[in-house]
Amino acid sequence: MITAIVLIDCATDSIPEVAEALADLPGVSEVYSVAGSLDLIAIVRVREFDEVAEVIAGGISKTRGVLNTDTHIAFRAYSHHDLAEPRSRPPWPPSWPRRPSCASATPRRRPVGRSTTSGGYGHPRRSPPG
Repeated sequence: MITAIVLIDCATDSIPEVAEALADLPGVSEVYSVAGSLDLIAIVRVREFDEVAEVIAGGISKTRGVLNTDTHIAFRAYSHHDLAEPRSRPPWPPSWPRRPSCASATPRRRPVGRSTTSGGYGHPRRSPPG
């Protein structure tokens, strides 16, 4: 599988339409709108190297609203996140302890600091009668 990361500059007033059109192209697996000097980033995944040219030069670059592209070919994937076959797994593994939500958590008392005149935490010493 060949992966190409395509940085895309497009007409500002048509970013959502361009993104949807790109996402519908064969070979384009994901399209992200991003902050910064670029408008969109497309991830292209194809089986043959020749298909990269077809998808980018023949599809992405010809999409209405695309002004410029900069393509980067990935040599090796170091993360298998979203690349492997989907597995059926629970959203939260049962072996992990669940933390209580903020709404159900009981508030913790903050310890009161020791005072030099107190016999305990925040309780002033009483003078002996007399």
